[in-house]
Amino acid sequence: KPQNLSYELTLTLEDAFKGVSRKLAVRRSAVCERCDGTGFQDPSAIRTCARCRGAGILTSEMPLGSRGIHVVRSVCPACGGQGRHLPPEARCEHCRGSGSHQTQQVVEISVPA
Repeated sequence: KPQNLSYELTLTLEDAFKGVSRKLAVRRSAVCERCDGTGFQDPSAIRTCARCRGAGILTSEMPLGSRGIHVVRSVCPACGGQGRHLPPEARCEHCRGSGSHQTQQVVEISVPA
């Protein structure tokens, strides 16, 4: 879900009373059109993380003797929890692998009377 945007618009008392339309340049994050938000140009370039085997988390167990086992789970440092690796040469050049980019759009704001 996209985040809400908040902008401050200064109006005169007359504009607020009569109503007015103003154009506003809005910067927002948008899905990259070139990679459809995937972050890569070639789907076959994605590799499953060898360290976590695609799970995105690492699990380690410590025996506690007769008291059982202590299980610790942590985000895989090799893939950052993604479970996959994207070689730098396969990343989308437009969004640099993020899947989104900043765009500017002019919108018209109508303030009713």
